[in-house]
Amino acid sequence: MQKRIFCILLATIGWFAVITQYSLMIENRVASITETNIRFFSFFTIQPT
Repeated sequence: MQKRIFCILLATIGWFAVITQYSLMIENRVASITETNIRFFSFFTIQPT
């Protein structure tokens, strides 16, 4: 049970960090919203090695 709570806590912190990063990018953008969205979502793509 403690492991499950710990995993939920870590997932919550992770999602909070991603949402905070997105909101900061939108608030402090120098490009259009479209370009900012593309930059944000492109960052999380998997790059082939």
